[in-house]
Amino acid sequence: MLHDPPPKQPSFGDLLRSRDTRRELLLERRERKHREYQQQQNGTHPSADTGVTPADTKGKGTAVADIGASEGGKGRGKGKAISSALPSGAATASDIGVVPPRDSEQPPGVSSAQAAMDAGADSPRSRLHATVVREQTLRTALLASISRGGSTARPAASQPSSNTISNSNHSTGSSYSILGPIPEILLHSDLSAYVRALEAEAAAAAKARGKADGGLNKEWLLSSCRAAVAGSAMGDGSGSGEEAAEALCTEVFSVLRSDHSDADIQGPLLELVGFDNVDLLSTLVSRRGEIVDGIVREADYSRVSRDMKARGRLAPGMPRSVVRSQRDVALEKEILKTQRKSRRKAAAAAAQASGEKGGSGSDDQEDADSAATAAQILGFAGSELKRARERQLTHRAAEVLRPESHEPRYPHVYTTGAGGNMLSMFGSKYALPGGTTREEFADHEEITIPVSTAAPRAPTEQAVRVETMDPLCRHTFRKYAALNRIQSIIYPTAYGTNENILLSAPTGAGKTDVALLTILRTISQYCTPPPGSMAADWDAGEGPPRLAVAKSEFKIVYIAPMKALAAEVVEKYQSRLKWLGIRCRELTGDMQLTKAEVSATQIIVTTPEKWDVVTRKSSGDTELVDRVKLLIVDEIHLLNEDRGSVIETLVARTQRQVEARQSMIRLVGLSATLPNYVDVANFLGVNPHKGLFYFDAGFRPVPLEQHFVGVHGKPGTQATARLLNRVCYERVERLVAQNNQVMVFVHARKDTVKTAQALRELAMADGTVDEFQPPADQPHDPRLMERVRRSHNRELRDLVPGGFAIHHAGMLRADRNLVEELFAAGVVRVLCCTSTLAWGVNLPAYAVVIKGTQVYDSQRGAFVDLSILDVLQIFGRAGRPQYETHGVGYILTTHDRLAHYVAAITMQHPIESRFAANLIDNLNAEITLGTVTTVEEGVAWLGYTYMFIRMQKNPLVYGLSGDETLRDDPLLGQRRSELVTAAAQALSRLQMIVFDPATGFMAAKALGRIASAYYLRHESVDAFNQAMRPRMTEADGFALLSLSKEFDQIRVRDAELPELKRLLAASCCCDVKGGADSPHGKTSVLLQAVVSRARIEDFSLVSDAAY
Repeated sequence: MLHDPPPKQPSFGDLLRSRDTRRELLLERRERKHREYQQQQNGTHPSADTGVTPADTKGKGTAVADIGASEGGKGRGKGKAISSALPSGAATASDIGVVPPRDSEQPPGVSSAQAAMDAGADSPRSRLHATVVREQTLRTALLASISRGGSTARPAASQPSSNTISNSNHSTGSSYSILGPIPEILLHSDLSAYVRALEAEAAAAAKARGKADGGLNKEWLLSSCRAAVAGSAMGDGSGSGEEAAEALCTEVFSVLRSDHSDADIQGPLLELVGFDNVDLLSTLVSRRGEIVDGIVREADYSRVSRDMKARGRLAPGMPRSVVRSQRDVALEKEILKTQRKSRRKAAAAAAQASGEKGGSGSDDQEDADSAATAAQILGFAGSELKRARERQLTHRAAEVLRPESHEPRYPHVYTTGAGGNMLSMFGSKYALPGGTTREEFADHEEITIPVSTAAPRAPTEQAVRVETMDPLCRHTFRKYAALNRIQSIIYPTAYGTNENILLSAPTGAGKTDVALLTILRTISQYCTPPPGSMAADWDAGEGPPRLAVAKSEFKIVYIAPMKALAAEVVEKYQSRLKWLGIRCRELTGDMQLTKAEVSATQIIVTTPEKWDVVTRKSSGDTELVDRVKLLIVDEIHLLNEDRGSVIETLVARTQRQVEARQSMIRLVGLSATLPNYVDVANFLGVNPHKGLFYFDAGFRPVPLEQHFVGVHGKPGTQATARLLNRVCYERVERLVAQNNQVMVFVHARKDTVKTAQALRELAMADGTVDEFQPPADQPHDPRLMERVRRSHNRELRDLVPGGFAIHHAGMLRADRNLVEELFAAGVVRVLCCTSTLAWGVNLPAYAVVIKGTQVYDSQRGAFVDLSILDVLQIFGRAGRPQYETHGVGYILTTHDRLAHYVAAITMQHPIESRFAANLIDNLNAEITLGTVTTVEEGVAWLGYTYMFIRMQKNPLVYGLSGDETLRDDPLLGQRRSELVTAAAQALSRLQMIVFDPATGFMAAKALGRIASAYYLRHESVDAFNQAMRPRMTEADGFALLSLSKEFDQIRVRDAELPELKRLLAASCCCDVKGGADSPHGKTSVLLQAVVSRARIEDFSLVSDAAY
């Protein structure tokens, strides 16, 4: 069956010509039937008619298929008769209300050439006028014949209406009974009504045939589209499910009606219905003709047939041929030429306005016309369908510039499209979210992004009530009424299964409680009786459920990125699980555990480096490692940072342990919103259809208002620093005046003190010091101020009375805890801190301010931009859900970096691996552990890393040549072998391993085992090899240690020089090469001071000495 091409909008002339052709066809049939009737009644030859001569229609129109042939004889033998008569005589045009066309008239939408053709004597409107006159003449002649048949017409007053048709069985004996059966076509004085009746009967018959053929009609297609929408994420962001189903139905039907082959339409149909509906796709392609035929027959849409006639093509369900005159062919060519020209002009104008070359405006217009025609055939409301389609296009705006992707949709990926990933009007860059404002000031510029709209709740989405949980969870979460939105969605997987999980959600979404659910799942497997079996017998009023836990059978490891976060997690979990007798302890650089303490601990909260040291040892701690049943990695998006290689090592080592020992270790990754969450899920061994949970910024518990401020000036100058302080003060003062607390984040320890002092001085100059004092009606513990007066930190003692405080990792733990308590109590209004506070300490803050974006990189020896992940983490501290209804975030930078941060925050970039930079040290650890003994095993080991996954996705970043490498070596076996071989050669050169290039054999030497056990970098070993001599003094030993790579981050600060010189003179027994004003000299001084047990006054030197 042939299928029509994408239809064009019919012109006014097309409509007139089609109407004229159909009426003329029916009139010819009536005239023929009238002649037969006369011959039957008086026995005359058909040529001896009433004088009515059929008009010669040759060349004047199109002879169409006799669509009423099957219904023409339905009335025969049923005794139908005309029960009305009109006055004799031929009717004129004015009698029937037909006005001849005026030459000056030009219907709207018709070109001048077409109007000139229609204005002639042989125009469509003239032929229509003649056809109507012939129809009235025929009716008059028919009534005259009836009157001559021997019967006198009834008086006009007693005649029924002209539209009344009575059956001959009810008029027996009347003068009309002698006429015999009159053909049905003569009983219809209104041909238009008759045509509509025929079409309605044809549509009903088509609908009946569709049901008989299996229901391949509109209802079947629409119900199939409803099922496709309900089973996928297609309805997200596109309005109601019914509108989405109608939009999908229209697009599918438009593709089916196109003139493309079955093979060509499979791709577009697959994109529309998705991979989950392959059976529907097969039915659409294999029974394409039946579907189109059934829908078109069922629809009351005569324009389809007219379009097909104008193109010389057959519509589904319209048999017979089409005959067109030369005039019609010329007219059609003129119409199509005019339409193509107008579309080209419109496309060129649109391309010129958008600054693009070329254009696909013609194709887009044809697609739009095809979709509009399909919607009309299906009977959908055009305006509603248009709005639904607009919502769909808006929802997909973030994917406009991305390459076409056929990745499957995952059930637990929740996106709202509420971010700023929408193209600008010119299509050259991403536009900012709606409502964004830009303000220009004399010395700076500010861009404000308003609070985003929260993601709407799905109809089936319900919060998990704590009272519905089993006794173990119910008592642990006894202070909660219900889990929050994200926790309720993930609860069945976190607590009901042992699936590996990746949770990517905005900061403050309650990820720590999700980790607690997985911990309870592990504990429940070692409980007697099982918690689920005692749900009906336990009453919350009776106290804690009586559960016996086999505490020695399992260990749970929680890896936190920073010590501050580790301390917070320990405090939270210890208080929650104390009723079970579960012990939770911290294992970091600040807190060491004995073997007895480790044995008595069930939950160990540690840092990546510390757990790496524990798992590197092939003996001693193997019992601890073997008992681990759950490994939780918090802030796993740190894969993009320098410490990310340690996380990759831990995950790869754990997964290899699971495979080698056939043990069950559940992996749970917690992260902020990630752009490439699927890659991280694959790295963790997560089943994306079960354990991958992604929530975008629309699910943020507290909406965030973002401000980007760019100050004018040269970066790094004193003038720019003063301007940053002034702009920062203006924002902070405004927020504090509204009775809000503010955190100001800086990027160096000394800057915390300098910024706090600068803000206090500006407040004194402006006379706003009182605004920074805590409210008089706000109570606080007086013992806090007493602890401040006893603190050894003189800067802290000086700042706190004015409402300011500082916080950074160089402070003593007691001072850091004191500052956190002061801020939580409201005594401190402005807290100047480093990013340490953002990575874990949960303090209430209405607003956060990032002052400056230049961070010193010790490895590069220069300042670099602040990481985007750090910015997102800091912004996450604004408006915590348990404290605030919304939050405010400011980022203050130089004007040249303003656009960079605006673009990066509104559209995140994929995180990459940093494993290659530490490949040598990690390989040495695996060789020492015995898990890698050959190059082949090293290649397999790299296959478990995140670097391997990203090398396949983005090969250019990792030094590969791109698609050619992936095509020749899709698993990158050659590249991985080169990396392992190069690392092994470097270790062999440093005398850390034995390596045989011929066989690929590798074995650890004593130096390599020492470096692995004590976490020494290979650069330090290289420095030791070069500087080591047979005879060395103590001074040489201290100088040698100060050259270690681990001390590269030690930097000399101007404020520390007096203290260092005092220590050098009083506490250093050995000479310091280069003096105390160099990094290596400072390291040597601190090492000797610690050995001598000297008292260090400066708090930053105390922190460096502890390191």
